[in-house]
Amino acid sequence: MGVRDLIVIDAPSNLGLRPPREGVAPGVYKLAGALRDCELVGRLGAEDGGVVTPPRYEPTGRGREPAVADYSLRLATRVEDALDRGLFPIVLGGDCSILLGNALALRRRGRYGLVYIDAHSDFRHPRNSRRVGAVAGEDLALVTGRGDALADLGGLRPLIRDDDVVTIGIREEDPYLGELRDAGMKIADGAAWPDRRYWVHFDVDALDASLMPAVDSPEPDGLDWATAERILHEVLWSGGAVGLEVTIFDPDLDPTGELADRLGDLLVRAIAGEPQPELPLQGGCLCGGVRFELSAPFRRANHCHCSYCRRHSGTFGLSQGRVPREGFRFLRGEELVRHYRPEEGESVKAFCSVCGSSLFGGAWPEGPEVSVRLGALDGDPGIRPQYHSWVGSRAAWDILPPDGLPRFPERPPTS
Repeated sequence: MGVRDLIVIDAPSNLGLRPPREGVAPGVYKLAGALRDCELVGRLGAEDGGVVTPPRYEPTGRGREPAVADYSLRLATRVEDALDRGLFPIVLGGDCSILLGNALALRRRGRYGLVYIDAHSDFRHPRNSRRVGAVAGEDLALVTGRGDALADLGGLRPLIRDDDVVTIGIREEDPYLGELRDAGMKIADGAAWPDRRYWVHFDVDALDASLMPAVDSPEPDGLDWATAERILHEVLWSGGAVGLEVTIFDPDLDPTGELADRLGDLLVRAIAGEPQPELPLQGGCLCGGVRFELSAPFRRANHCHCSYCRRHSGTFGLSQGRVPREGFRFLRGEELVRHYRPEEGESVKAFCSVCGSSLFGGAWPEGPEVSVRLGALDGDPGIRPQYHSWVGSRAAWDILPPDGLPRFPERPPTS
């Protein structure tokens, strides 16, 4: 896997969940939109694979199963097309029922494994429960061939063999954990994977309930943010992963959007494989009058080739990264910073009034993020530019290097 071969596909299906209360549809269908609002596609430098639109949600579980089957077939076709093109699909749910379509896409190509990162086994099936009918609580059972029609999509039962499954994060109190062990599935606490190429399922409820309450069934004793990021990073970068799905995050339970931002940051760092800087990281201007400090890692970085950045810098443009506002502070010289906003431009150019050094941009001094010029930093920012923007405005002499980074005529796609 690499940052240059990613494609993001939205699968905003909530067909696998029961209603949270009468007359209310599960809000997980908004997961993909919330992460796109965090500019996930552009930050990853990924291709936009569009949306596989689900049918209307119906509150009756058994009545949803034909819709789940049809949706799984359509999702499988979209994912299989991405795989045929040599891309690494990142499928944004939705609930866990999207695993069926993704597993079907792989099964059509041969034998693959599954890394299942989840708080729950989702292993309910007719032989161990009378409460079947909510596919998001049965998806692991279904893809391993346990169940009726949904367990035999395409006549290819099982989509995943038991001994090709590795689970991570399932709580010890899960009622079906013993059945998983008896079936030969590997139960792991940390990063682990099967001995063949595999799909990665990441249910956000694997995080501890105190950190991620915006899920339908939050559980205590889960992963913290750092551990989840490390595990996901290791699993994705082992060399065997072929795709990733992200499920169950419910933006309706995150009214401030803070959890969506945090989840987006985790995914970018885990997927893009960004090295982390040693924090705090300091920087400043040429004359030393302005000094600042960063206490949070960069969320994304790019090379901008627009005419405003070119004239401001006197070079091709500017290389910059963005950090959350709360991760930035001045050490001295805030009063020396001046800024200029072009009449037709949205981005501010902030600089030292003594030496003229370009320091900040974006919405300075407002907004939830600070755009920091990478050349103003004292040390390694950890992140590397992930794409080129506004290449349609670059100077005639600006020859783009063969660095393999995505190139966007204007802004990168973010929605």
